[in-house]
Amino acid sequence: MSLSFSKDILHKPVVDAEGKRRGVVLDLVVTLEERPPRILHLLVGSPLRGTTFALALPWRQVAAIEARAVRLHDLDGACPAALVPMEVLLKRDILDQQIVDKEGYKYLRVNDITLLEETETLTVQGVETGLQGFLLRLGSWRRLPALFRLLGLAPVSHLIGWEWIAGVDRQHHYVRLLVSRHELTQSLSA
Repeated sequence: MSLSFSKDILHKPVVDAEGKRRGVVLDLVVTLEERPPRILHLLVGSPLRGTTFALALPWRQVAAIEARAVRLHDLDGACPAALVPMEVLLKRDILDQQIVDKEGYKYLRVNDITLLEETETLTVQGVETGLQGFLLRLGSWRRLPALFRLLGLAPVSHLIGWEWIAGVDRQHHYVRLLVSRHELTQSLSA
């Protein structure tokens, strides 16, 4: 099943097996050593601004992503958050970042991240750069479809699959493409 990082996971309450609230999803840790990148940890913490402490929970502890919460099996394996070199955070390192093609030209910005939920794993399917991803981030997606239908418009979804992504530069804050922006545009429109 395909999920929106901004709409379906980010800032969603995290509850344990008994239903007790343990915090909210602050971010997801992914490994770039696998293609597509696999989610390794869920960062859980306080929703208060300025809070820097987060617990990293192994993804295997997630029982379900429900409509109102992320439900955990238990809290085994929880530890303070720390990254290794080939790991990135979806919110901090990919969301809102500039996409740069292989020639160094700026292309678009990442408005959302599409995830693919399979049996006990969650992987990054691609990055959303269209109006649909932007509206999801604003939280306006539920209210606007009727307006778009009334005006005869359709919000455009523009998903760049992870197969087109070369990597993430955490230092310079961009996502690099494997190809030029012209090659990507031609391939996606074909």
